[in-house]
Amino acid sequence: DGFEAFDLTLRTAEILNGASPSEYTVAFYETFLDASSGVNSFSQPNSYFNINPNSQMIYIGIKEIATNEISVASMLLNVVPKPQFIVNDAVACNDNGMYHFDLGSIAEDIWGQTTSSPNSLSIGFYLTLTDAQNNTNPLSYTYSTQTNNTVLFISAIDLQHSCSSISTLTLVGEDCAGNTCVPPTNIAVTNITNMTATVNWTSLNGETLWEVMILPM
Repeated sequence: DGFEAFDLTLRTAEILNGASPSEYTVAFYETFLDASSGVNSFSQPNSYFNINPNSQMIYIGIKEIATNEISVASMLLNVVPKPQFIVNDAVACNDNGMYHFDLGSIAEDIWGQTTSSPNSLSIGFYLTLTDAQNNTNPLSYTYSTQTNNTVLFISAIDLQHSCSSISTLTLVGEDCAGNTCVPPTNIAVTNITNMTATVNWTSLNGETLWEVMILPM
């Protein structure tokens, strides 16, 4: 909506430019007249909400304590929109009990939606919201899982303005062949001759039809 809280105190050291805080005070104002007069300073400069949407000029009063002389400077506040994008569920087929997802292609789609690139928008995928908020333990862009329904968290950081947004991505694993193929167990080969052999195994899903492939060693 064009409004945001600013912690103006983070700029105090830069404003003083090496001058001692014991010799100068820094205060913030909405008008040049207030700043030059030293009245109506912001009561909470560490959490100031702009009163004009998107962009607002504010004024800084720098007062020398010994003389009460005030110098006035200005600073422009800009509200930059957080990265906004839409991601659909990602679907992968069952591959011997594993589901493989190309998260890189999803990042590419986000860069396309936001007209950005890896140099301007950092995109990371995470297993937990805490990791996404702290940018810790990012996942590889090639991600595999045995779970057929996984929710990941996406962190998108605007590298120029250091603003970010977090979204979710649902990974869906499907049996693309229309059935659940579970590898058999207890495979045993007996009665081996030059031309024949007996192969036995244990079916786990009650399967009655099998395809047996014989490969050279």
